[in-house]
Amino acid sequence: MNNINKSVICIVLVIIFIAVFIGLRNSFAEKTNTVEIIQDGKIIYTLDLNKNKDELKSEIHKSFEKYISEFDAIPESLKDTSVEEVDRTPAENLAYQVGWTTLVLKWEEDERKGLQAKTPSNEFKWNQLGDLYQWFNDTYAHLSLREPKRVLVNKNLKIVTALMDNR
Repeated sequence: MNNINKSVICIVLVIIFIAVFIGLRNSFAEKTNTVEIIQDGKIIYTLDLNKNKDELKSEIHKSFEKYISEFDAIPESLKDTSVEEVDRTPAENLAYQVGWTTLVLKWEEDERKGLQAKTPSNEFKWNQLGDLYQWFNDTYAHLSLREPKRVLVNKNLKIVTALMDNR
């Protein structure tokens, strides 16, 4: 479980990638044409946004698979157990990721419908992130570990891939 913090960074970067490709950061992408992932002050990955989408999709799939696999060895009985090195329980960690990826996809859906995306959500403002995170926990953390993993892989990841294919 020590690698969960690294996986959280990885999944947050995936969300940034998603945002760039589904239009929430188009102005950024048009100006730079590259996205760099920097870890410990070093560029560990550079993606040319003008190249093929398959490379990005591959990186997103690898990141999701790596993140999800972190939870494979965690028994259901330990899903709500805190570990000193990690700031969230496994259930809270998955709830956080499902919550954020679902919100990002909601923003895209709203924009496609011609609506103004309400960020971070209809119910919460940016100065209420603690309440938003609690809502994520209340909504998803009570589920088995299998269920949020299923939502991330079988729903959110598939939507992201479909959106990228349609760009």
